Amino acid sequence: MFSPQPSGSTLKPEYLAWMISLTILPLLFALLGQKQLLSCALAIGDWSESLFQGIALPILDSSE
Repeated sequence: MFSPQPSGSTLKPEYLAWMISLTILPLLFALLGQKQLLSCALAIGDWSESLFQGIALPILDSSE
């Protein structure tokens, strides 16, 4: 009497696998991008800290 799914709209398993992978891949790329962004920010932080220690601290020490 009541059919929740019309008979013509069956989803093949390979199409389901493609749909799932196309949903998950952008999420994985976003997470990878965040990891790259975090590592880049940490590298810039380390670089600026070493720059400060190499340039600004000797100037501050010599002014005393």
